[in-house]
Amino acid sequence: MSSPTDSRETPGRPPREETRQRLLDAAYQTFCEVGFQATTIEEVCRRAGFTRGAFYSNFTSLDELLLALWERTIDVTVGLIREQVATVDREGRPFEQAIESLIAMRAPDRAWFVLSTEFLLHSLRTPGLQERVEQHRARFREELRRGVAELLAAQGRRPPPGIDVDTFTQLLIAGHLGCQHVNATGTGDTELPVAMLRALVAGCEVVDDPVDLTEG
Repeated sequence: MSSPTDSRETPGRPPREETRQRLLDAAYQTFCEVGFQATTIEEVCRRAGFTRGAFYSNFTSLDELLLALWERTIDVTVGLIREQVATVDREGRPFEQAIESLIAMRAPDRAWFVLSTEFLLHSLRTPGLQERVEQHRARFREELRRGVAELLAAQGRRPPPGIDVDTFTQLLIAGHLGCQHVNATGTGDTELPVAMLRALVAGCEVVDDPVDLTEG
C-alpha cells in the first residue's frame, strides 16, 4: 500500500492531477490539526511529499488551495444530491424520507465545520476573497435548490404556504447548519434543528398536478 508521501504515479491519472489531489489531502489534514491561520505552505508540501515549486504550479496561495478544497467538497456533495433525487424515481422512496436523507447525507464533520467557519471569518477580512467564497456557496445553494425542486415535482408537492423553493431551500440549509453547530460545539438541544427540519418538510402541500419548480 502506498504511503501518503509515496511519489509513484497513480495509473490512469495525470501526474499534475495526482499532485493537486495530494496537496489538497495534505492541506486538509494540516488545516484540521493546527487551523488555517497556523498552516504554512512548507508544512503542506512536506506532508504531500512535494516541493514549493509543485505547490505554486497548482495554487497561488493557501487561500486558493482552500477554495479548491471547498470546491472539491461541493462536487462530492452535489453528486450525493443528484443520487438522492434519483432514488425517488428509481426506488420510489417517500418524499419525507428523501428530503431527510438529503439533509443528513453528509454526517456532520466537526473538523470540516471548524475549518470552514474559520475560513469564512478569514474571508470577511480579506479583500476580494469574500466574493469568491460566496460564489462557491451560491453554486451549492443552486444545486441543492434544483435537487429539492425536482424532489417536490416528482411527488406532486410544493413548499408550505407562503414559502417559495428558494426560501424553502435556504431554510433547509439553515437547519442543517444548526445541526452541525450543535454537534460540533456540544451545546444546545441536538433534536431542535432536526425537529425544525421535519416540521418544515411536513408542511409541504400535496398538489393535484405535478409542478415544475426547477426554474426560477
